[in-house]
Amino acid sequence: MDVLRALDHAWFVRIHETWRAPFLDVVMALASRKWPWVPMVVAVLAYSSWRLGRPALRLAVLSVALLVVSDLAANTIKGEVRRLRPGRTLESDAPAAMGRKASFSFPSAAATNVSAAAVLWSTWHPGLAVPLAAVTAVVGYSRVYRGEHYPSDVAAGTLLGAALGGVVALVDARRRRRQPGAIALGSPDRD
Repeated sequence: MDVLRALDHAWFVRIHETWRAPFLDVVMALASRKWPWVPMVVAVLAYSSWRLGRPALRLAVLSVALLVVSDLAANTIKGEVRRLRPGRTLESDAPAAMGRKASFSFPSAAATNVSAAAVLWSTWHPGLAVPLAAVTAVVGYSRVYRGEHYPSDVAAGTLLGAALGGVVALVDARRRRRQPGAIALGSPDRD
């Protein structure tokens, strides 16, 4: 376990010592906030409505439910693990602009939420899988870049979110298969 912690710390420090640029400071600050992503969420749901019609409401409800579940899961685990954020433990290695939130860091709730949504939305719109994976990567990297999380916090959050999104997508697919006239995942009617 000490080897993993040392590797995690080394990657964190490497990002903050060498993989920084002034323009990234702005981009990563935006990527780490919730509100800049609202237009993307609205766009995916509008696209769903345009492509799918009424079933898009189902995707919207599933998305909200999944967000609640993924956030609750990540924060429950955080309360059990109780890992301090890098800004509270690595003062000498922390960038000046690093957030110093009092909440815990493992796993990253932001990574959990965005990866859960990306997996669910990708099953409804396979053509969006690559852009959604890119969004997941940018959000995850921004959390480390901004000093809110260690890389392992983001990796764990991404895996947790992908698992939760996958379970919801599978349950949804099974329910829709039982319904007459339902659109199958990845069908030409979808993307």
